[in-house]
Amino acid sequence: MFLTVFALAHVGLSVIGIGSGLTVMYGLFARKQVNEATAIFFLTTAATSVMGFGFPSIGFTRAQAGGVVFLFLLALAIDGWYDDESGDTRQQIYLVTATLALYFNVFVLVGQAFQKLAFLNGITPTQSGPAFVLSQLVVLMLYAAVGVLALIRSRHVPRARNFS
Repeated sequence: MFLTVFALAHVGLSVIGIGSGLTVMYGLFARKQVNEATAIFFLTTAATSVMGFGFPSIGFTRAQAGGVVFLFLLALAIDGWYDDESGDTRQQIYLVTATLALYFNVFVLVGQAFQKLAFLNGITPTQSGPAFVLSQLVVLMLYAAVGVLALIRSRHVPRARNFS
């Protein structure tokens, strides 16, 4: 029972993180400050990653290794967002790492969809078939394009000052 509730909370936070992350990406393209969405994105994404370590496993898994890398990228994104004194370099680090963080969330979402949804699992039960690989490749290309466009449009994007 506890594991079911834990998994539902994990999925709920992940969905909120993806939704707020998409709002952050919209803000980058529209050159608008979206501090609340950014804070929600960072908080829910970090919570989702930390919760991932709470699932039962034997030994250190690839998912846990990915979680460590993910939390490191997220820390860089947070640092880049709130450090206003280092200029464009930190902002570019923020743009790249925030885009990567959102990409990893969506990457896992697609993987989980192929694993849990019967109609997708029937197409590629082992997550190694052409449909799975193609869908992940499309997600990768989409987020690569989003990251590049965000960098191009990054001049004069409003940065966080405070939440007061």
